[in-house]
Amino acid sequence: MHAAWGRRTDELVDGPNSVHMSSDVLDMWEVRLQDIFKGRPHDIIDVAPTHIVFSFSLDIKPFRDVIEGMRMDTRKFRYQNFQELYIYSYRVVGTFGLMSVLVLGIAPDSLISAQGVYEGAIHFGTANQLTNILRDVGEDATLGRVYLSQNELAHFGLLDTDIFARKVTDQWREFMKEQIAKARIYFNLAEEGASQLDKASRWQIWSALFMYRGILDTIEDNGYDNFTKRAYLLASGSETAAMESIPLRHSISATNQSFLLKRRRNPENQFQSSSRRFHLHTPTRRFRIHSKLSGFRDSKGYARPSRLLPATEVKICTDNSVEKLFSSLRDDGSQSLYKVKLGTSNVYGSSLSDLNAGILLCVIDENGDSILQRIPSSIITNHATESEDGVLHFQRGSVDEFTFEGPKLGKVGAVWISLESGQWRLGSVSLTVICGKQSSLEEKDEEKLQYTGFSYNFAVENILLGEGSDSSMVQLRPCLVTELSGVDPVTIFTKGLPESTLPVSGISNEETMREYEDLKLSLLLYDAMLIFVGTSVASFSAGENISFAFLTGGMGGFFYLLLLQRSVDGLPAAELTSTNIGQTNQTFGGSKVPIFVFALAIGFTLLTVKYGSGDVPIVFTPKQLIAGMIGFLACKVSVVLAAVKPLPISLKINE
Repeated sequence: MHAAWGRRTDELVDGPNSVHMSSDVLDMWEVRLQDIFKGRPHDIIDVAPTHIVFSFSLDIKPFRDVIEGMRMDTRKFRYQNFQELYIYSYRVVGTFGLMSVLVLGIAPDSLISAQGVYEGAIHFGTANQLTNILRDVGEDATLGRVYLSQNELAHFGLLDTDIFARKVTDQWREFMKEQIAKARIYFNLAEEGASQLDKASRWQIWSALFMYRGILDTIEDNGYDNFTKRAYLLASGSETAAMESIPLRHSISATNQSFLLKRRRNPENQFQSSSRRFHLHTPTRRFRIHSKLSGFRDSKGYARPSRLLPATEVKICTDNSVEKLFSSLRDDGSQSLYKVKLGTSNVYGSSLSDLNAGILLCVIDENGDSILQRIPSSIITNHATESEDGVLHFQRGSVDEFTFEGPKLGKVGAVWISLESGQWRLGSVSLTVICGKQSSLEEKDEEKLQYTGFSYNFAVENILLGEGSDSSMVQLRPCLVTELSGVDPVTIFTKGLPESTLPVSGISNEETMREYEDLKLSLLLYDAMLIFVGTSVASFSAGENISFAFLTGGMGGFFYLLLLQRSVDGLPAAELTSTNIGQTNQTFGGSKVPIFVFALAIGFTLLTVKYGSGDVPIVFTPKQLIAGMIGFLACKVSVVLAAVKPLPISLKINE
């Protein structure tokens, strides 16, 4: 949780889009933080922080201090004394230690007070940031930044120009010795608090302590040259480990998943309190969500997750893994197996660009219960019976299947899919959920266990997520729900044998066809009314010839709409569509005469009456040509009117 929120906050200032950084962006980010504490996540990554905030009653102040530290990064590049530097170090890193103590937990037999543990967490964050500053002196200098106490530099006869010169002098060595000693003092102060954390999370903090101290040792081994040499940790055997320092917020987050399972509260109370309710806040300005509902307008808006429930780790879907999962599935119907199938588009460049990133999936049922999962781009399996070992997923044209076990949800109302970083184009999505339920108390034979579930299909049209897209997350609603049941779970899960297809709340095919009929009739009626009104106005204001020219052009536009509709109706369609084609031709008084023939007859009659006698020459003046063109353009105006305000004619006719 802290890793995700902290990383996104840090990238506002130091990320690829930092050129757009301004005080307004940080103000928006703080508003977004407030929404998290109100239970209103803006996107899928905000779901986990919201869950942690409500589960552990975290205080918002350390989070606000982090944002204030980012503000310091945008306007302050010099620190006069160590007190200013300490405040900066607390805000950008020390806060993560402070906000994590409740999540990590304090050992029941702690020998010091809770206040001492919190102080130790702040000391650890301060030592962490001081180490980062000493490690990155050369890199920061290239950016014109000096995160060192100006007073202490002056005490050793050093100026900013000495740092920009990037030369290791005797004065610099003495200065660095004092700075390293100061950082080690804070590490020593942090040890006492870290030793009193809960045993389930203590070892991660100790590991981070060891690593950061190792960075200080490496700076010393490099002769205090942190201008041209970056301090790395060395593995045993003097081989360079391809690992730089791990930020404190990343070390802390490593304990969250396992420790939350141990410390989580009654799931009935998660995300809920007497004064706060968890609901989705529609993102504003630059934070966008892309929503799809079966290819049509989503009239119900966004899903509203109210509880985040725990689930097992995601695994690659194989016959062997499915059998193992079903063997451990409870027969009381409280647990379900989930299989998600994610297809990557065939469009060139659709593959996941950042192989270190993962896909975030949030399944939300109609009651607001939800499950959040991270699916990495490569899942390494060590089982001898499984052949996959670090296979890359989410590549162009691939269809990847994953399974996990979790609590039984209600009917799935929506899924959120998001990308941690990079770019990826989503091509297809389906979800299968199966749970087992004993038929009766007497029937304990495994063969009598009845498995039921649903298969959900989602309409996806090559949705680009991440860099180069307007959205980092997409919300999808089911376009087809299939009910599944049987006694052979593997067959149901892998084959998805349907027993019945349930209607999906939203717009059905029949309703869609009625809307299509309404649109066709609206076009014709609006065009007919515009032609009638225009002809009448032209007759009274410009004379008979101009009005007839307008009428002729209008009839041409009317024929154009009819031909266009006939072309659309002639396209291959489903049976339901075929049965609806032709309704337009039976509208006026139940007449079976096609409108096209009827309109053609009227047009031919008008021309015959006007020019049939031969007394009137078939010659059009410029004014008449303009009037005819305006009459033809009336069909274009009718398109706009029908799109804005379609007439529900077909519904009235059916009634």
